[in-house]
Amino acid sequence: MKNDMRLSRSARLMAIAGFGWLATLGTAWAAAAPQPIIPALTSLAPAKIRRGLTVPPFGAEHQVRLSLESRIAWKTLAGSNPWIRVAVNGNFLTKQDLLNKRDEFRLRSGLDGTWSHGDRWRVLYSPDFEQAVKDVNHPHACPGGDPYHYVWNITPYVQPGKNRLLIDNLQVLAKPGPRGGR
Repeated sequence: MKNDMRLSRSARLMAIAGFGWLATLGTAWAAAAPQPIIPALTSLAPAKIRRGLTVPPFGAEHQVRLSLESRIAWKTLAGSNPWIRVAVNGNFLTKQDLLNKRDEFRLRSGLDGTWSHGDRWRVLYSPDFEQAVKDVNHPHACPGGDPYHYVWNITPYVQPGKNRLLIDNLQVLAKPGPRGGR
């Protein structure tokens, strides 16, 4: 599993069927190997995944980040739809919280899109967490767009100690939406 953040506290959530996830919670100043606090699970849409998270003490100079990898398990790369919502302590994350990439992207086919749609986040129909980056000739490829990975600044929504995480796995269409989804 890809994990490019090395944090003192982390949460991993991996759905093997339906949506696929890898979520990491941590503070930007910590530099230790991640420790799972959310066990692996399988989730089929629709589903609401609720978990408690403990955030270590942090100061005004620190930033708390949530990292998530997501995909809809699909036999081939086949488009996307805004089918996931993420909330921390009741605050749904939006494009102003996104840190690791621009909200706008362009598919290999030339179609322009956005990763966010209000408080919903775009999820790719994909067989793994690599094809949209590696198969650069596929019309749904998004090389350079970091299509499976999200990193959000959740500092304004958390406090040291216990916090709540909600991953709202919305209903998935039987087939991807037209032209890559909407």
